[in-house]
Amino acid sequence: MNYRYEKSTLAHLSVAEIRSRLSRNGRSQQLIQDESFFAQRDGSIRRAAVLIPLVRENNDWSVLLTARTEFVEDHKGQVAFPGGAMELSDGSAEQAALREAEEEIGLPSIGVEVLGCLPTYLTISNYLVAPVVAAVPWPFPLRLQTSEVSRAFTIPLAFLAHPANHSERTTEIRGQKIPIIYFEAYRGEVLWGISARMMLALLDALGVN
Repeated sequence: MNYRYEKSTLAHLSVAEIRSRLSRNGRSQQLIQDESFFAQRDGSIRRAAVLIPLVRENNDWSVLLTARTEFVEDHKGQVAFPGGAMELSDGSAEQAALREAEEEIGLPSIGVEVLGCLPTYLTISNYLVAPVVAAVPWPFPLRLQTSEVSRAFTIPLAFLAHPANHSERTTEIRGQKIPIIYFEAYRGEVLWGISARMMLALLDALGVN
């Protein structure tokens, strides 16, 4: 299959440059997706963090993603970043994201460089999620937490950044029309929903979307 993307303009970006761009364009404000919709919900909001792992692959940047199992409580079967609810022992979103990534995919914290954070997002499942961006040594031996993660895989940032490969669709949830981001399938994997919106935020921060 021919995927629609050109040679990445991101390939030349160093870790230092990515960190610099994130610091200029990252978590400058808290973003709440469709605030009017979420204001009507019941239930307490829980804090969570996800890791957006950037890896060097074929002399270019890719992002490492997971597919959730059908056994998890929320977002069954969806493509997602490693992550989960923050615990009392977590001193920060960064620590929570790294802990969850180690638990879910076996990512060792040694060698991981945290580059910055993106704006937080409030999900339909009542999680306030902080996305943490990191450069991750690749490859490393994956060790999947099979109760939560069915597989892990990479998608080139060049593919995700191509305008033809993502779109916004409107769906109705609880009587409200909600805009949802969908990426085109890459090798059978479809990134959509809150994770897709975070991905677009990263591409915006890097100046390529």
